[in-house]
Amino acid sequence: MAVTTRQNITPKEMMNHFSVLTSQFDVALLNAKQDIGRLAVDFFKKSFESGGFYMSGDKWAKRKHEYNWGVLDKTGALKDSIVYELQEGGGLTVKTDESRFAPQRGTRESNSYAVFHNDPTGTWKLNQHTDEPQVQRQFIGRSPYLEKQILDRLSLIFQNLFHA
Repeated sequence: MAVTTRQNITPKEMMNHFSVLTSQFDVALLNAKQDIGRLAVDFFKKSFESGGFYMSGDKWAKRKHEYNWGVLDKTGALKDSIVYELQEGGGLTVKTDESRFAPQRGTRESNSYAVFHNDPTGTWKLNQHTDEPQVQRQFIGRSPYLEKQILDRLSLIFQNLFHA
């Protein structure tokens, strides 16, 4: 026959125990979001190195003229503008922070430079003098490969949390 022992704990002790668990969970969740934000930013920056939306197999369209710098990488500012932002109430957003780069001489003054490359509508025009569509070169967006990396990372984080 198994012997069971019973330990009496007060409601206050029980609440303290759960508050520690909640605190550990909150810290783990914040760390997970920051880790995933960095993972996603690094992933999307690799599009500039691979010359197309990373891990999609799609390369960006060639330019009409050759230059001494990579496509979408004249100054590196567009690539460096990719950031993540924690959302209040949960979640995070990966985006370009266009305050990190100033329009260059001879380019649009609007802050749409990064936006149109990732706009799924494809309705941007080359300029006001033509109906020719602007060539889009996606560098941020949904990626099954990244989603799998995120799920794997979350699984590992939560395994460590509950087995700690």
